[in-house]
Amino acid sequence: MTNNRNDSKPDMHFNILQFNHPKTSVDLRFIKEEKRGWQRFIYEHQNDYFKELIDQNFDFGADEEKVVYTDFSSQQSEEEDAKLIAVKLPECNAIAKAYYTTKIQCYLKEKVNFTDYNFLKDTTVWIYDQTIQKHKYKLFKKFTLRVQFDENTNQPEMLLSYDKLSKVFNYNLESLLTMNIDFGLLINLTYQGRIISYEYFKKKNYSRHDLAYPVINNDLQKALEIPFEGNKFGHNKYKQYYEEVSSFYDEFLNQDEFKENVLGDLKWKPIDDELMDQTTSGADNLVFNNAHINKNPYFGLKLGKGVYQLPENKSSIRILYILHKSLSEKVHWLDNHLRTNRKNQQFENETALDKLFRLPVFLDHDAHITYEDKENPLKQIEEKFNNINFHKDYQYFAFFITDIDKDSCDNKELEVYYKIKEFLLYRNIASQVILKSTIENKFLSNCVRNIGVATIAKLGGIPWRLKEYNSKELIVGIGAFRTNYAFGKVKYIGSAFAFQPDGKFSEFSSFPENEMFHLAASIQRAIREYKEKNGQVERLIVHLYKTVGKKELKPIYDALANLGFDKIPVVVLTINKTESRDIMYFDPNHAQTIPESGTFVRIANKKYLLSNNTRYNGRLIKSYEGFTYPVKIQLWSSNPEIVEDDEEIQKLIDQVYQFSRMYWKSVSQQPLPVTIKYPELLSKMTPHFSNQVIPPFGRHIPFFL
Repeated sequence: MTNNRNDSKPDMHFNILQFNHPKTSVDLRFIKEEKRGWQRFIYEHQNDYFKELIDQNFDFGADEEKVVYTDFSSQQSEEEDAKLIAVKLPECNAIAKAYYTTKIQCYLKEKVNFTDYNFLKDTTVWIYDQTIQKHKYKLFKKFTLRVQFDENTNQPEMLLSYDKLSKVFNYNLESLLTMNIDFGLLINLTYQGRIISYEYFKKKNYSRHDLAYPVINNDLQKALEIPFEGNKFGHNKYKQYYEEVSSFYDEFLNQDEFKENVLGDLKWKPIDDELMDQTTSGADNLVFNNAHINKNPYFGLKLGKGVYQLPENKSSIRILYILHKSLSEKVHWLDNHLRTNRKNQQFENETALDKLFRLPVFLDHDAHITYEDKENPLKQIEEKFNNINFHKDYQYFAFFITDIDKDSCDNKELEVYYKIKEFLLYRNIASQVILKSTIENKFLSNCVRNIGVATIAKLGGIPWRLKEYNSKELIVGIGAFRTNYAFGKVKYIGSAFAFQPDGKFSEFSSFPENEMFHLAASIQRAIREYKEKNGQVERLIVHLYKTVGKKELKPIYDALANLGFDKIPVVVLTINKTESRDIMYFDPNHAQTIPESGTFVRIANKKYLLSNNTRYNGRLIKSYEGFTYPVKIQLWSSNPEIVEDDEEIQKLIDQVYQFSRMYWKSVSQQPLPVTIKYPELLSKMTPHFSNQVIPPFGRHIPFFL
């Protein structure tokens, strides 16, 4: 990779431990018949070396499935057809991986609280965290150990990842029977040193309910009335991750017993110079009012004294409040923070909409709506709404004051939130929900910054834009949100199209996953409109939340062909919609261990990790929001040479980096690009709308912020 760093590279390393094969050859016993506890190896899935070993030692009938099993023991077996086979581990990664994983599992089984395998057959361990004591549950630290092989050298290595904390209920299944808890909420249990599913527990007819303890998931936590605890303000999760894996290594792996009996010496895997690069200098620059340039929205708004572009009809905007009558007194306190042009102003707030954002704020007192029916307020709101004389020359914006949290697990409460949002959209009114808890927050002035950014965007303004961009590319973002049981677990895909080269989105749509032809039709419209405004499209770039195959991309290719654009290069970037937690990299020379923002590292062929935080020039600005994990990116193109070219790769990663800075829901730094985040937010709301259709007014504004 071409290096763009001006400073010398720090001694950075992955959360991967390298080792050499302790033995190049081991004797393992194999059988043909399935046996409990023995691992299966299917002949056709193995490499030529292991196939030859199987052929030399076993005879299979014409109709017999070619499968062998091993328990990785070197002891002679009582099984009549067991064969002791010498296996050269460097020649057979499949056997080596399973063999080492078994040894790791056996070693750790007596040293930790629980061990298990995940769906990839990796070892997972749970360790009781005695530093945190809770009445209803215990907290366990979770780690995953994955044996793998370097793609270039084929050297064995072990990925050691920290998987956060899990809660285990202090009361067993017998006790749960007396608590009137729905057992359908149970997913996993701890049982005799293992983690097993509740379904498996029932299937095996285990009778020792007194030995089974529920692992607490979100639904069960709510049913047990255990409060949800948010992240600690200013907590450095990045450094904690580094300290947790380092501590695990020191306590369990860097020990003589492990070295002598399991894998030998382990060394942290350094990042080679040729694997690491930096985004283009200035790619993270944003433009605010007065042409002020800043990397951070918080300081950009403050020092630039406002947003980049106010809504065109700013002087005709009128604000209305919608709230339950019990919250009336909260409006006055909120109003003091939102605007400074009111009578009897108690104080001047520097973050008010008309102060920090330069947005004239006029309250329409005649449009003020209160309701009494808390469970079904829409009927009362609609009745009052119909009696209001709305001025045709004004653009109205609603602040919905509520104690309903849109992240609530209560479906009835959620429906109220979404139905009011939909009701207003059909009347061409954008809205912003403000929680009662937000108004009561002692940091309300800081919250108003985020409220103001979202309000400006929903009214058609531009809070900030990118300074550097490519004006000849069309970018399509596709995200998803899986709906709950009430909607049949249909996964909706939200698509967002960026026509403006500075990162502003122009159209939004959402539809079920099995109706990809709608996406293709949307792309056709997007290309036509883009061409009208910007001329020729040089290439189509698609940001996807998951890896897709050629079959899923076919409707997009057909859409391009129908427009005569089938020669346009298509580049697909798969961007995990959650930050990477399995593979990480650290800068031990930095106090917070977090790499410089914009650093990206190749972790495999066409796969990269992008560090996206607020560490610039060695210094963390607003450190409490900067401890984000890396973003995992995978590249593919219809023109393979594009994703083989270092310069083109950098442009593509620059774009992901830039679009993460266009999040108009907050002034805080976000790790994921809006091409993934916005569609996810959109598709989260769509299933709650009537007929799962976005009102026309909502298709051109980011109403979902």
